Amino acid sequence: MSTLKVNAIQDASGSNESTAAQIEQGRAKAWIRFDMGSATINNSYNVSSITDTGQGRFTITWTTAMADANYAYTFGGHNPYVTGHSPNMHGILTTHLAAPQTTKMFVQCFHPQTSGHSSDDPRASVIVMGDQ
Repeated sequence: MSTLKVNAIQDASGSNESTAAQIEQGRAKAWIRFDMGSATINNSYNVSSITDTGQGRFTITWTTAMADANYAYTFGGHNPYVTGHSPNMHGILTTHLAAPQTTKMFVQCFHPQTSGHSSDDPRASVIVMGDQ
């Protein structure tokens, strides 16, 4: 394996430049798309495992730990149908039980039209940005 060491990277026209530190800070450190109902990882980066901890609740464990627990994260989800409610409602994912940790984070999906009850989302996604 070779290592390329540079101070900056430019596009072909030379009009856009980024330092290695800027690139490091700007890329996702972990991401996952998974099915909460079947506890299946559809695709991921830097995720070693998921653990189903209850209806709509999961623990996501990182392959490489974060430098600290102050990383940024965002969630997304899509539940195609909940009995008696509109199809294509988006689940609202939040952390639950505990704050994020350097090696893992906890997520829970609440469906907004089911009085805040936890719901297994078939297309849940998490993206993590921060230092490693």
